[in-house]
Amino acid sequence: MKKGLLLALVFSFISFSASANDYHTTELIMEDDPSEYFTPKFENHDDHMRGGRNPMEIIKAIITIGERAWDLVVQGKPVIRSSHQPISVLPQVEGRDLVPMDLENWSLPKAKTFSFVAKTRSGKEYVNFKYSVHFTYGGSYKGQGKFLAGVDITPINIKLGWGKKFDSHTRLLEVVNHGTKENPLVSALMSITYTIKSMTKTTRMTENYQVVADGRIIPLQ
Repeated sequence: MKKGLLLALVFSFISFSASANDYHTTELIMEDDPSEYFTPKFENHDDHMRGGRNPMEIIKAIITIGERAWDLVVQGKPVIRSSHQPISVLPQVEGRDLVPMDLENWSLPKAKTFSFVAKTRSGKEYVNFKYSVHFTYGGSYKGQGKFLAGVDITPINIKLGWGKKFDSHTRLLEVVNHGTKENPLVSALMSITYTIKSMTKTTRMTENYQVVADGRIIPLQ
């Protein structure tokens, strides 16, 4: 086993609306040199953002509006974006891109809090980052489909140990239809990257999870 710091990643969320069953924790321990770990490259897959043609005359395609990538933390400071446009996954009807107000039966906004914690081998925390994922789900068009609106990720709080630099970035990877063309159930695959820098090394970790239009957030291992 190599000497040095032991990095512990604790990824957890608690539903604001919640029962005890909404609590989930995933822990990943790394003892090797973090530089040996693979970090996915983010690419722009615009061709995945639209669904196929629908023989029905109602919903023709699935579209995505809003910003698809943004910073959460830069140089240890949370980024607050006053002009930021959250992600919405909506139907296209007869060549016309809809907006959330064109749909019906939206849920109330839902939010979950996530935590990223990095520790030394002795258990001392040197990064503790909390952020919120919030979204509105279940909107339908003339009784068809379940869609997403206002998918957003915002920083809540960050604590850093001495000599550490921390950045975090989020990105929409793709949109998926879990239903049928006539009755879509959409989801947004989101990715969050954490970067920790010290005098001698840089560590990067990535978490992916699915935000589903039936109200679920599913962490992907």
